[in-house]
Amino acid sequence: MIVPSGRYILVISDDSSIDNQLRRALTPIAPDCTVEVVCSRTEVEAAPTPSLILLDLMLSQEQPFDLLRWLRTESRYPGVPVFVLGSKILSHDVDRAFALGANSCLLKDSEQHGLAKIVPAIAAYASLIGRFDCPTCA
Repeated sequence: MIVPSGRYILVISDDSSIDNQLRRALTPIAPDCTVEVVCSRTEVEAAPTPSLILLDLMLSQEQPFDLLRWLRTESRYPGVPVFVLGSKILSHDVDRAFALGANSCLLKDSEQHGLAKIVPAIAAYASLIGRFDCPTCA
């Protein structure tokens, strides 16, 4: 897969509704952005190096904190921002995520289009730190 620089987001989740919500939310702010959803470390390893990673805490097949620890030790991902998403994020989850190298922890809204509310903030933050080219975020 050939992906334009700065326009590739890797979503690690096994929640099928996240894929559609993210694509709909990103289209207006980054229309040529590629979003790939994977649900295992094996699939992460096979994917191109992203400019941004969104990691869902509700993975059923993987331990998300083990996956985050692995991402931060792999030479392919040292500067790639990782946003941890969860429908319930307790303070100890936040502390653990930051200790393992997450850039941010965000609460997923449980309503159907909840991710659409936080995607512009994610893109703006990633754009500010120079890891994601978002023309409408400048």
